Amino acid sequence: MSLCRYVPYRAFLSEGAALPNRGAQPVRKEPIQKDSCPARHPRSTVAADWGDLILKIAIAAAALAVSLAPLPSFADDLPTAVDWSGFYIGTAGGYGRISSVPDLDQMSGGFGGGQVGYNHQIVRIVLGVEVDGFSGSISGSQSYLGGWTVEDGKIDALVSARGRVGIALEQLMVYGTAGAAFARDKLSITGHRGIGFPGGPGTYVVKSTQWHNGYVIGGGLEYAFNRSWSGKVEYQFTHLAAETYFVGSNPWGDFDLATVRAGINYRF
Repeated sequence: MSLCRYVPYRAFLSEGAALPNRGAQPVRKEPIQKDSCPARHPRSTVAADWGDLILKIAIAAAALAVSLAPLPSFADDLPTAVDWSGFYIGTAGGYGRISSVPDLDQMSGGFGGGQVGYNHQIVRIVLGVEVDGFSGSISGSQSYLGGWTVEDGKIDALVSARGRVGIALEQLMVYGTAGAAFARDKLSITGHRGIGFPGGPGTYVVKSTQWHNGYVIGGGLEYAFNRSWSGKVEYQFTHLAAETYFVGSNPWGDFDLATVRAGINYRF
């Protein structure tokens, strides 16, 4: 599945030029300017606005967790029975990989950010909610048509709002999590025009950015170092629905993202 069939790049070809397995293509009347981009598909910006807002809040929470919370004293404050109830903020980072986009099957990279949440413990059952946001670069690249066209994709923001259910085993909590997920993906396609193409020899670039939405499920372990500080490791599986990047093109980006992350939380 190559992105070339999703982007109306036939407009860049001259009269009589043919794509593989296709006939002659129509001519685009106006010359193509370098770095030009077809109009983006009209869509609601509500998801994008909320995604940006949650991302900023989570990054601010990570900074607060590091700068405002007192340093842990592990020797003097080890708990005998941990109460997981209350608000918390924290910071985390990890690695992600996308496995279900054939033309960008090497899409992977790291990310970092933070989370805010609340837990309520009932005997050994811990119920909670968490919102997180991360910035990073989960990216991949693919070339085709003899290297004349290169497509690049990069997820640079991840946001989720989830519920959590855990079992408290004194200092250790084992939990599962599920909820809504959002990811911002930047798509860029760079191509080269030869002699006889509209506008003459040169390079064209088309770009578009979209927020994808979907669901996330996962689980993890969290260990309390003392009454305020805890560390966690977590795995998440995220499925994101396809979005339309260019007017007249088909939706792209129906993919699965697997992430592993580690972080530190401070409980108030």
